[in-house]
Amino acid sequence: MAQGAGRRYFHPAAERDALIWKALHSPSAIAAARVASSVLNLVSAPLVARGLGAEGRGLVAAGLAALAILPIVVGFGLPLVVRRRALEEPDEALVRTARLLAAQLLVPSCIFAALFDQLLFSSQEPAARLIMAVGLALSPLIVVRNIDVSVLIVRQNYGGISLCYFLQPVLYVASVLVLWIFDCISVSSVLGANVGSSLASLILTSRLVRVSIRGERNVMWPMAWESGRIGGSQVAEVASSRLDQLVALPLIGASESGLYAIAVTISALPLVFSHALGAAIFSPIGRMSEPDRSRYASVAVRLSLAGGIVATAPIAMASPFLVPVIFGSDFAESVAATLVSLCASPLTMATYVAGALMVARGRGGVLAWIQVAGTAVDVLLVFVLGANFGALGFSICSSLSYALVCILCLLFGDFRWKSLVPRLRDPLMFCGLLTGHRRADSIL
Repeated sequence: MAQGAGRRYFHPAAERDALIWKALHSPSAIAAARVASSVLNLVSAPLVARGLGAEGRGLVAAGLAALAILPIVVGFGLPLVVRRRALEEPDEALVRTARLLAAQLLVPSCIFAALFDQLLFSSQEPAARLIMAVGLALSPLIVVRNIDVSVLIVRQNYGGISLCYFLQPVLYVASVLVLWIFDCISVSSVLGANVGSSLASLILTSRLVRVSIRGERNVMWPMAWESGRIGGSQVAEVASSRLDQLVALPLIGASESGLYAIAVTISALPLVFSHALGAAIFSPIGRMSEPDRSRYASVAVRLSLAGGIVATAPIAMASPFLVPVIFGSDFAESVAATLVSLCASPLTMATYVAGALMVARGRGGVLAWIQVAGTAVDVLLVFVLGANFGALGFSICSSLSYALVCILCLLFGDFRWKSLVPRLRDPLMFCGLLTGHRRADSIL
């Protein structure tokens, strides 16, 4: 018998390629893309801050907040409906119908663009006003992109999802870097870079989810009705994370808004892992039956909280030293606001995962009311504390509202409190889910 008969030998290159393939097609690819995009945002944020100053940074923050909020508001849960229904039915007719519904959102988008221009941007340069108007009017295209991403999540196409998450920030940061090098950075050029990079990501998702215009379609009104029922949760979620940056401009001025924008940017860094975990567990847990689904969902929320604490701690320790170095001495005053915002990052991670699982379990209506309550509390606190304490006050308000939403999700999300008790092995299990070494159905 030949030497080594019965054994399997692998060429080192084949083993390397297999590991790369596994990494690119596991939830860790999403986490890596999110981390990379956050790092890229940290690269662009100092360039924008140094090029525009605190006042210009505040104006950009308000514009970017509006561009992020409007597609969620007009879409009103449509991507979530597609994600849930794609678990149970073929996605081609579903996507075709959803895209037709998205096309009907052009009129409300144009109305909002006109209101934003008159209420918040009327005193800005014509170029900035034009770019914001066009970007807001094209919000239905971003809704279509979000629909495609929902389909990729259900298909568990982690490589495609990570590429979508990575392309937009790469193009945006590259544009900002070119603007900075040639000393032509301005509010209008930065906003234009964001709009252009977002449209480029739409081209990518439309190539990954190829659905022709012609073909079978579903009846529109049931999808629109379901979207109306659960859309409030997604609207309230993005409002709770972005609306304060929009309100900050008239309440505390562009300069303090710029300081608060730095705190928001840094505190969002740990949240990249919640998106990866949510994508990893949505389909497996969504297809489970009760009571297994409730038990697994509770453990997933617990793991997200543990992972959030581990990810946030080193960022909080480094922020007091790195913020003045990276963003400039003018932004040293944002350190306190940054630390306060970071305190809520683990809770925000747990809330994101809990919300995704509530939608998968058909509790989107409950989630909507919870998010609305959190946003209402945030807005009320902002008018009391934010107007008096500037960026620090806004950070305190947002952190308190995130804590409230997290607690309400755990109380009314039908989670098992016994399964929410932390374990020492939770950080390792969290990493195992992200890297693909653990499956969602093996976390108990």
